[in-house]
Amino acid sequence: MRDSATTRDSVARQFAAYIKTHRTVRQIRWITPDGMEQIRVERDGNAPVQRTGNALQDKSAQPYVQEAVSLDSNDLYVSPMELNIENGRIETPHKPVMRFALGLHDIQDRPLGLLVVNFLATHWLDAFHDSPLNMAGDLMLFNQRGYWLIGPSERDEWGFALGHDATVARQYPFGWQAIREHDNGSAVTAGGLWSWR
Repeated sequence: MRDSATTRDSVARQFAAYIKTHRTVRQIRWITPDGMEQIRVERDGNAPVQRTGNALQDKSAQPYVQEAVSLDSNDLYVSPMELNIENGRIETPHKPVMRFALGLHDIQDRPLGLLVVNFLATHWLDAFHDSPLNMAGDLMLFNQRGYWLIGPSERDEWGFALGHDATVARQYPFGWQAIREHDNGSAVTAGGLWSWR
């Protein structure tokens, strides 16, 4: 990506057009190999807005940048679902996101940084929560470490990001043990009937 104002404006317009037609996209950014945002377009309400100057952030300390910056050409990094962080703070109201990052390289295969797209996960979580399957019992969703993404109550959710230890293992140890032993299945425990995938 040639670094000129004209090129940046052109790329930013393309990012904005994509955001405008894809309601689940929260942000699209070009981040250089040192972790600095160079182009940032984000959804503000229903409209895409390009951020410039001091609004561009250093993301070098973010785990997704540290993991994705070493990607080879055409490799894709997919983050776990997490709460979006802006200026070092978790956004409120909470905005669950998944980040997809593609390593960018020039024609000589020298790294130019990352193309990072933040997808709003709220739509996916709402669809999961509103699923007809949820009428048969309590659907819960948690990450591989057992932290609730959709839990028995809202206060239990996002513990890994919010600094509390509400987990499946702490609240339902027998259910968690069964889940850890098998990728999918069902079991009757002291906590009730468990069925998982």
